[in-house]
Amino acid sequence: MHSAPRHPAHAPFDSKDSDLVLLSTDGVEFLVHKAIIMVVSPYLARLIPLACRPPPSTSRHRLRPTISLPFPAGIIDLFLHFVYPVPEPALDWTDCRALLDIAQHLLARSVIKRVSAHLLHPQHLYERPLPIYALASRAGLDSVARTAARRSLLSPMPPVDELARHLPGSSLGRLLDYRRAATKAARAVVSTRNGIPRWVQLQWLRLCFLSECPYGCADGPRRTLAWHRVASEKILVPVWWVEWMGAVRSALATRVDPAVARDERLLKIAVQRGARCSFCQSAVMWDLCEFSRIVEDVLEEAIASVILEADDHKREDSTGDDDESTLVPSVKTNYLSSDKPVYPMYDYYFGVMTRRRIKTYCTGELDSDDEELGSYVSSAPPSDL
Repeated sequence: MHSAPRHPAHAPFDSKDSDLVLLSTDGVEFLVHKAIIMVVSPYLARLIPLACRPPPSTSRHRLRPTISLPFPAGIIDLFLHFVYPVPEPALDWTDCRALLDIAQHLLARSVIKRVSAHLLHPQHLYERPLPIYALASRAGLDSVARTAARRSLLSPMPPVDELARHLPGSSLGRLLDYRRAATKAARAVVSTRNGIPRWVQLQWLRLCFLSECPYGCADGPRRTLAWHRVASEKILVPVWWVEWMGAVRSALATRVDPAVARDERLLKIAVQRGARCSFCQSAVMWDLCEFSRIVEDVLEEAIASVILEADDHKREDSTGDDDESTLVPSVKTNYLSSDKPVYPMYDYYFGVMTRRRIKTYCTGELDSDDEELGSYVSSAPPSDL
C-alpha cells in the first residue's frame, strides 16, 4: 500500500493526454501512454487490463487506470527516460544497477540492451569489471559479460569465496574456466620449455639475443634451444633472454595482461645482464624493447582467441543489433598462425636480392651476377614471410 501523499511527476511524464498512471512507492504519479508501455514491457502489458480505476470524482480529468510499482520515483523516472524518445541521462554505477533491476523486473529487454553501452563505459569497466560481469550475467548480456571478463584478467582474481557471494554458481564457473584458459594460452606464448616459441619469425635473427654473437656474450652462460625455423633446428641463446621470457611467464600467472611484456622492471633486469657483452651492449636495449612489443601483440592475440562460454539459461535475445564483434578485442597479428614450411636459404637469398635491387636503384650500378641470382630466386618455393 502507498501511504505517501500523491503528487504528479515532472515533465515529460505529466502529459494530460496520457491514459495510464504508474505509481511509485513514494507517491509520485507518472502519467504515461499505454501504447508505449505495452510495447516496451510485456509484464506491464499483462497488468494493464487488470489495473484498477480510481474512484469517481468531480475532476474534469479523465479517469486513468493505475499500476503500483515497487520502486521509488527516481528509478521509475530513469526507466521512462529509456522508454520514451527523450535524451538519455548520464548514468553512474548506482544508476546502472538500479535501471537493470527495474528493467529485469518489468521484462523490458530493449531497456536492458540500451544499458549495455553504459555498463561498458571505460571508467565503469576499469574500476568494476567483476561487478559488471555479475550484472551482465544475471541480465543475460553475454557480450557485456565477455568484455568485463576480459578486463578482469588485468588484475589478480579475488578469493573464490568472495566471488561466490555475488555470482551464481554457473556464472562463477564460467569465469574461472575462462580465466584458466586465458592464462594457459598467454603463458604458452612465452614458454621456452620446448624450445624457441613457434611464432618467432626467422627474420628476427637480426635481434642480438637470437643472433650468433661472435664474442659469445662475453663468455656468459648460453643455452641451446630447439628452433624449427633454422636449418640445424637448434640455436644458442643467452640465458638472460630465457630468464626474461620465464619472468614474463611467471607474471602472467596472476595478471593476464599483454602489457606485462613491456614491464619496465623486467626489461631493466634483462638489459643490465645483456649489456655485459661489449658487442651486444649497444643493441640489447633496442632489440629487447622491439621484441617486447611483438610479444605484447602475440599475447593479445592469444588471449583474444579464448572466448567466455555463453550461459545457455540466460542467453540474451538475438535481434541482429547486438554485434559482439565490436566488444571482443580484435586480433592484431598473425604470429600464431605462422606454422607453415619455411625455406631458410630462400629467405637469405631474398634478402641479398633486395639489397642489390636497392643498390641498383640508388646508384645505377648492376652486378654481373644479378641475373643469375634472380633466376635462382624465381625458382625458389614461396615463402610465408
